[in-house]
Amino acid sequence: MDILLVSPSLRSTQASAFASDAIEGLAKALRALGVKATVVVPMGDDVQSSGLMLARRLTKIETPAGAKVVLHEGRLPNQADLAVLELPEGASSDTFA
Repeated sequence: MDILLVSPSLRSTQASAFASDAIEGLAKALRALGVKATVVVPMGDDVQSSGLMLARRLTKIETPAGAKVVLHEGRLPNQADLAVLELPEGASSDTFA
């Protein structure tokens, strides 16, 4: 089974501490059960300062609104897969509409 977990940030900040901590714990528990868990986060300062090695996909993902999103892939310390979305400059929630 493959499970996709979406988080507002990679590391806990005051604004998203509960969500980030819950998703990190859930991903760890799922991996322990043998389930493939992938965590998806937007590119941000927390990702760039995390020290995680990320591989950038050469093919961009095009949203229905026509924006091109760059996908970076890596692995978290708890062995869950990580997908980081680098949004276009000035992107908003309409980017994915």
